[in-house]
Amino acid sequence: MLWFGWFLVILAWIGQPLLVGAAASQPVLALWPALLGPASLTVGLALVILGYAGTLWTYSAMGDNWRMAVDANERTTLVSGGPFRWVRHPIYLLQIVMLAGGALLLPTPISFAALAMHYICVRLKAADEERFLATVHGAAYRDYISRTGGLVPRFIRGRKGKSRAPFDT
Repeated sequence: MLWFGWFLVILAWIGQPLLVGAAASQPVLALWPALLGPASLTVGLALVILGYAGTLWTYSAMGDNWRMAVDANERTTLVSGGPFRWVRHPIYLLQIVMLAGGALLLPTPISFAALAMHYICVRLKAADEERFLATVHGAAYRDYISRTGGLVPRFIRGRKGKSRAPFDT
């Protein structure tokens, strides 16, 4: 079900501009100022670019440890440098940033539904990864959890209160 959810998000991301463009009597970009104001184009584009650049940085930081899925038979090293200094799931965070930027560029119910669907998928996938990494890395991973946020860096979220680990946002 998780992969189907992500398939729907990708389908919306790729297909929506084509659907909206075909249905509009004027260019697609002419639709957004009336909905969210002219700043949404600038902010949306900046979020997409920031999210993509950050994703490339994250892939670089992961190196050979990057995987599409959890493999219980495979052992990887615990990556805690680069963007992983602040959050345990920077790729997912940056994907959310990109989808939020896309929703500002093309503010339709489909954009916001894709963003919500992606968030649900991210939470499910991250929880699975957290269980795996805790099993593989034990105390080192628990220590890492104590220093980092799941999707939101601890320095933004604050350090007070109990953590909702293994996946705290």
